[in-house]
Amino acid sequence: MQATDFQGHQRRGGTAALILLLSTPLGDLDVDQDLNNHLRNTKQFRSMSEDVDEDEHSLELHFPYIRKVFFHTDVKVIPILVGQLAPKASKQYAETLANYLADPSTIAIISSDFCHWGHRFHYTYYQSEQSAEPQHLTLRTPPNQYANPPIHASIAALDAAGMASLSYSPFLESEKVHKSAKQPRKNAK
Repeated sequence: MQATDFQGHQRRGGTAALILLLSTPLGDLDVDQDLNNHLRNTKQFRSMSEDVDEDEHSLELHFPYIRKVFFHTDVKVIPILVGQLAPKASKQYAETLANYLADPSTIAIISSDFCHWGHRFHYTYYQSEQSAEPQHLTLRTPPNQYANPPIHASIAALDAAGMASLSYSPFLESEKVHKSAKQPRKNAK
């Protein structure tokens, strides 16, 4: 059995872990080295640096649960981080991973850090009630331009839009659906 986690901060493309073993409070999980090496050999996945691996907290939150659920099972994991992808790259990643995801012995655990907002994450978009498009806030943006709604409400709305976009099938069509939802519609006659 294999478990895979796709998640990403502010990075482009995919990375695969170099580690051999993941320690959790409930026991260790082996990393599937054969599959890990295969993914890196496709040249689509770079090796995840130790710093990135150490900073990644979304993945580590899942591992104890995986160990608990599969306590009596020889489970191997493939920690993968996937950041921002162009549509063509999304299709290539999907094609590379399709056979693994179609295998009934594979479980994909997909996570996203929608809540990483702020200058250190290079993501400061704000959706005002007056504007149809989110604006990029800077340290020089006057406070009255992001007062209504409060920033936390804008972040929640952007998160909800992202989750709604991901809920469509097939995933590659979600961007078109999400963009068309923002366009004014005429009533059908």
